[in-house]
Amino acid sequence: MPSHWAWLVFMLLIYSTTFDTTIDMLIYYIGENNLFRLNSDCFENYNIILLNNSGFEIKDPIGRIANSSNIKKVLWRKPSLKHDLLIKQEKLSDYEEYIEKEFWYKNIFKFMDELKLHFGRLDFLYDS
Repeated sequence: MPSHWAWLVFMLLIYSTTFDTTIDMLIYYIGENNLFRLNSDCFENYNIILLNNSGFEIKDPIGRIANSSNIKKVLWRKPSLKHDLLIKQEKLSDYEEYIEKEFWYKNIFKFMDELKLHFGRLDFLYDS
């Protein structure tokens, strides 16, 4: 790890998409052990658990775990719905459309609010 990243003692949770190549560059420079990427376009592959007031846990598709003890900062990068990312105008199935909207509008914002409410030590960084 380059010395200028020595401040990164804990993992950084980045909420973005699989198409965000800037995050790919961050992973290259900072190292994949220092970042945890939560991609909004494939959220169904993650296991997200809120543990009441005692913490949270997110397991990614390859089995890596981010939790309230190893995440201290959240970068809200460029999350998008699958529908917004489709290059060809493909139609999502009714089931995919329902799941996506339910997750996006209800769960992810609730999840982020809960993180901030119960674990105020998390710093949210917003990138436009």
